[in-house]
Amino acid sequence: MSNKPELLGYSTSETVNGGKLSPEIYFDGYKTPYPIKFAGLLLKTALSSAYDATATPTYPVAVPCGLGGRPVGFAYRTTRRTDQYGSQELFDDLDNYLPVVADRTGGSSEYAVSSAKFANASVRPLIPGQTIGVPVRAATNIIVGDEITSDASGFATVAVSGNVVVGLAESPANNAAGAAGAMFVRVKVGHLYTKA
Repeated sequence: MSNKPELLGYSTSETVNGGKLSPEIYFDGYKTPYPIKFAGLLLKTALSSAYDATATPTYPVAVPCGLGGRPVGFAYRTTRRTDQYGSQELFDDLDNYLPVVADRTGGSSEYAVSSAKFANASVRPLIPGQTIGVPVRAATNIIVGDEITSDASGFATVAVSGNVVVGLAESPANNAAGAAGAMFVRVKVGHLYTKA
């Protein structure tokens, strides 16, 4: 059985042979209304209509996982623009991530409000036993063995009661004086559970 739905220019296929799912089901292409600046950011899915009411038919979009939420995966790469020409040094200091958002500091939204501007995001599943690098939340000190969860923007932080634990820290990451994403922590993914 093969199923190939077409959604906004991308497609996926699922094949079932003798009760065994083929690797084709590991489709990782989503649209995202948010600029993803860090590979490893913890992500969840939401409905496209939550960000653009005219985005019909409704489809899943990748968004940063909320505080202590249940992520579906992590950003495999950023949404950094790659269509610019000239010296890369000229673009390194600029905020060149897709989708382009008018203002992320004032009263306007931090995400694109038009589905026509949503960017492509590569989301990989969290597989128990794998080790991933997750960007660390600002003003956070993580020690080896800490239970890791997502903060409100998808960055790694230490889990507290009621948070969904993604895995255990396998490296220290003292980002107490750094900005969000200034360093990464190595996380051994486990079976997701809610911390008591």
